[in-house]
Amino acid sequence: MLTVSAVAGEKFRIQPIIKEVTSTSSSEFEITYNWKVAEAPKGDWKVFVHFTDEKGETKFQGDFEASPEVSAWQPGTVVQGPITVGIPDAITGTFDVRIGLYNDKCRAELLGQKDDQFRVIAGKIKVTDNKVELVSAAATAEEDKGAVAAEPSIKSVKSISANQFKIDFNWKVAKKPNENWTVFVHLLDDQGQAKLMGDHNPNPATSSWQVGDVADACLVGVPAGVSGTFDVRVGLYQDKVRAEVQGPVDDQKRIKVGKIKVADGQAELVTDK
Repeated sequence: MLTVSAVAGEKFRIQPIIKEVTSTSSSEFEITYNWKVAEAPKGDWKVFVHFTDEKGETKFQGDFEASPEVSAWQPGTVVQGPITVGIPDAITGTFDVRIGLYNDKCRAELLGQKDDQFRVIAGKIKVTDNKVELVSAAATAEEDKGAVAAEPSIKSVKSISANQFKIDFNWKVAKKPNENWTVFVHLLDDQGQAKLMGDHNPNPATSSWQVGDVADACLVGVPAGVSGTFDVRVGLYQDKVRAEVQGPVDDQKRIKVGKIKVADGQAELVTDK
């Protein structure tokens, strides 16, 4: 069973997608995956597969050694399987299949729709009393359009006035973006609601970003009566499409970059002690 904590490690341009599911008995089934490899990964990694319910809770899983080994994968499609997975007693329902790579220290960050545990949704299966069937397979990530190889972090927070403060960001850019994106900045309360925002067009525009560190900043207005400690989540979007950016994302493709405390007309960055 996988016990490694959900800490991001290497970032790989690969995506798992379910290819086929076959029932073999009332307690087992076989599953085959395609790995869409855009760039050859490095290092020794194992594969974990979590079958989660509608709440995202893992109900059963099937970790295994990759064959061929991950370090031998080349650009193109790598087929894994069929892999035999056991079904616990009395387990039925429809489950998301969430897949990832891990070693003894961390999980790799992959392409595709992923959760905050760095698990990529590869498809959906339905388990009944006597069979397992594939409901849907994940779509191939539109890497050129929907993925930006850049990760944001907060450099500093500075109060401008009693109702406005400035956030300075640093974007760690691994690959030059091809298009222009707008930056969104959401400050969430303890219920996960966005109470403050700082959406802006970065300067320079993302299409001008170069590999390395890129500085960015935004102003955030504070309505009267708003105070508290807020989670800061950042991302990129065009129209109604949000980019796949790098870092620990939530289910809305927002990167968790830190916390800011707003009180008595002042804003400050909260640091873990």
